[in-house]
Amino acid sequence: LEVSAEATAAGLAALSAAHLPRLRAVDLPVLVGSAADLPAVSRAGWFRGLRAVALPGPAREQHEPLHAALADLPHLDSLSLAFARWEPPPAGRALGSATGFPALTRLLCWAPPDRLVARLARARLPRLARVKLGDLRDDAVALLPGARWLPQVRGLDLFLGWPTDRSVVGLTRSRAAPRLRALHLPGHGLTRPGLTALGDGGRFPELTTLDVRTGNASVRPATAERFAATFSLPRVRHLYLGGWPLGDAGATALARNPHLAGVTRLALPGCGIGDRGFGALARSPYLRGLVELDLGNNTLKRAAPLLDPDLWPRLAAVGLSGNPLTPAARERLRQA
Repeated sequence: LEVSAEATAAGLAALSAAHLPRLRAVDLPVLVGSAADLPAVSRAGWFRGLRAVALPGPAREQHEPLHAALADLPHLDSLSLAFARWEPPPAGRALGSATGFPALTRLLCWAPPDRLVARLARARLPRLARVKLGDLRDDAVALLPGARWLPQVRGLDLFLGWPTDRSVVGLTRSRAAPRLRALHLPGHGLTRPGLTALGDGGRFPELTTLDVRTGNASVRPATAERFAATFSLPRVRHLYLGGWPLGDAGATALARNPHLAGVTRLALPGCGIGDRGFGALARSPYLRGLVELDLGNNTLKRAAPLLDPDLWPRLAAVGLSGNPLTPAARERLRQA
């Protein structure tokens, strides 16, 4: 059930009284009811059966009763919450509960203040496996290695935000690193130490997905090329380096790196790669297993390797939007 309008007091009352015995997921984008209105929702007949709840409107102090009720749900598997920098944060007692959220496996929090991240880190959350935290301050990222639940997490997504070398290196040294399988984070604040730690296969032996997005101005070309050459994650399958200033030299370094032999999805949008770098990727003996390739917003004019079906026998999807392909190259690709 998705309620796109404001969840007012009258609306919450009607929702609480509804007979919805099979309801399992609720999405309330704008929750404006008072603390007095919210307990009625938790007493609804359908409430105990919920498995997924999204409250993406900024969480406020009056939402604490609802958060506490959610923490007691026996089957709640997925929870999405949003906070607001401009408002006093809730106390977050439910998020820090030692017994709350017994079935939660997926948690998404947008812009939680440092105080709430500290509380969250103390929670038990025995089944948590996937965590997505948006717009975290660097000090909040630095709290994550001490989280009780982090060693069991398999997927960690720190979208937006601005982690630095300090917090990222701490994360790579945490108890979670050896078991982590998917890591997504912005690379705007990273330099050589942080990027070197991220590409260290000794720290991430199980990592299959690495997604580090940045802007061309935030990573130096020499650093990007060195990362491409020394990257050593042994089990990586999906690699996303959007916005890195790789250029042809960096693409060639990637092509020569034997640790990319298992990659099936490679995304290098906006990396300044031209036809020479594309040719190096296509001729790489380590990238023969590619199934998906994204080279959007680069500087390709011909993309000639795509005309040779023997170079990438498994390739099923390719992205070339935003490249200055010549009309003749477009026509040859269309015919192929």
